[in-house]
Amino acid sequence: MRRAGWGLVALLLLAPSAAQAITLFDLDDKPLTLNIDESFGVEWHNNHDFGVPNTLKDDYVKLENVLSADFRWQEFTLGMRVEGNYYPDPLDFTVIVPRLDRIPLIRTQTASENDFHFEKYYFIYDSPRLRVDVGDYYVTFGRGLALALQREADDSIDTTLTGGKARLSIEDTTATLLAGFTNTLNVDPNHETRQDDPRDLIWGARLEQRIADFMTVGGHAAYTEFGELEGEQKKRFIGEADTTIAGGTIEFPDIGGHASVYFEGDWIRRRGREVTEEITDYRMVQDDGFGLYGSLAGYVENATLTAEYKYYNDFIFRRGRTTLGYMLPEGEQPPDDLQFFEDIYYNNVPTLERTDIETNRTYGNDHGFRIRADYNSINTGTQPYVALYYTRNIWQEQGTSSLGGFGSDEDFEGDRIWHAYGGVTQMIGEIELLIDGGFRDEYSLDENQKLLQIGHAKTSGSFPLVAKHSLGYEFSFLHKNYVSKKEQEFDYDLTLNYSFTPYLSLSFLYTLQRKDYLPSSGEDETNHFFAGEAASTLFDGILRVSIFGGQVRESIRCYGGFCRKVPPFEGVKAKIRVAF
Repeated sequence: MRRAGWGLVALLLLAPSAAQAITLFDLDDKPLTLNIDESFGVEWHNNHDFGVPNTLKDDYVKLENVLSADFRWQEFTLGMRVEGNYYPDPLDFTVIVPRLDRIPLIRTQTASENDFHFEKYYFIYDSPRLRVDVGDYYVTFGRGLALALQREADDSIDTTLTGGKARLSIEDTTATLLAGFTNTLNVDPNHETRQDDPRDLIWGARLEQRIADFMTVGGHAAYTEFGELEGEQKKRFIGEADTTIAGGTIEFPDIGGHASVYFEGDWIRRRGREVTEEITDYRMVQDDGFGLYGSLAGYVENATLTAEYKYYNDFIFRRGRTTLGYMLPEGEQPPDDLQFFEDIYYNNVPTLERTDIETNRTYGNDHGFRIRADYNSINTGTQPYVALYYTRNIWQEQGTSSLGGFGSDEDFEGDRIWHAYGGVTQMIGEIELLIDGGFRDEYSLDENQKLLQIGHAKTSGSFPLVAKHSLGYEFSFLHKNYVSKKEQEFDYDLTLNYSFTPYLSLSFLYTLQRKDYLPSSGEDETNHFFAGEAASTLFDGILRVSIFGGQVRESIRCYGGFCRKVPPFEGVKAKIRVAF
């Protein structure tokens, strides 16, 4: 794969200077084109913490090659994604397996499997009336409340279905049928560990009807059988057995040229295994729930007001998986390949803010709203916005719901969370300035005390110099006050960058992290993190080379009300990417 990567670079030196698809032949103005995206990277990790107690691995190297290619001719597309990973030094970590009345079992598992595989492959026929997908494809019903198999973000969880999907459109009616096994990105980006594909069976259908260009109504249903291809021993460590979802949507996309309305309601039935601590046996239990979501957007000239509301009652569509969290009976061994993501969600909150700034957890019993106002002044180049988010976890009789697992009958009040944030973007000629910030408060209704308070702020600017040269900066501040634990954390992040578009960009990153503890719990901590990156884009975007070195702390980065978890890293990353 390394030779293939460098061979493509050499080939592209002879290619046209514009980054575009290669035309293999043209028959009666019907060209057959080839698109290629080749990426080869080398990473050296030092002092990398897997986030699991007693697991630490220093100094390992990872070589990765990803090749994506597709052929297109008229309505037909044939494509694939090939991945290869190689670890010169095996990357192992230990797992402590608790056992009843016996010494815990210590196992060594390998997180660095050398492999070469076809990660995704697909065939598409797409005409104005009919689209057929065979192989890997993404799918979302409505706005994702009932089913959302998609890529969350760059270098994040990427889930497709491997199977078939057909969508037929006749005038104002659209019908979709699909079935397949889930195929998830094979590397957990937070822990750098190799994962097995879930291979859960999902089938579904959706029907939409547009009425007089005024409204659209739709109905859908989806069914999943978890662990369909797993062995019986492994299934015992998977709580979920199957899930059924059915629901409908109503949308008014344009009301008088000044508003739009969307509403969706779904019913869910989850069946699962009530797993005991001993894993000796289990019984099947079930739980019913529902999810409601509505949004209203109004716009007048340069002003926009958006309001969203959600009500989840025992509503979650998740494959909850764990390495091992149970006591094993005497003589029983866990499956050798029991390496799982903590959670894989097959649905999502449509556009409402994430419920947890720390772990991005998604509860199945949320009741909340968000209101946001935006304004765009074309004359002054000013774009302010302000938002308020509030939610309460209405944890009722859980049964097989998202909290407490299957078979829990406890009553919970849950948490109350509110988050106020806002910002403004200002254009002054070609200079762009941004200020963004907010405050978040989390309160436990069960314990009647504050859990966490978070203040965050961010400012950035871009300053053109001469020709294609520019300077930029970004500064962010995050203060986390763990009230119940009497601990505080202060994070300051500064990034300075220089760019000669599109040929060269240089960045310097600095982070100051300070932790204040209760005096009896230990000394306070002050940590400094430094990193730098250089990148170059050549041949009109065909070739991009980058190298990153330094330290990145595990953190939460927030902007515009959305927060994303950044995994820790220490070492050097180099990447060559070719696309045409």
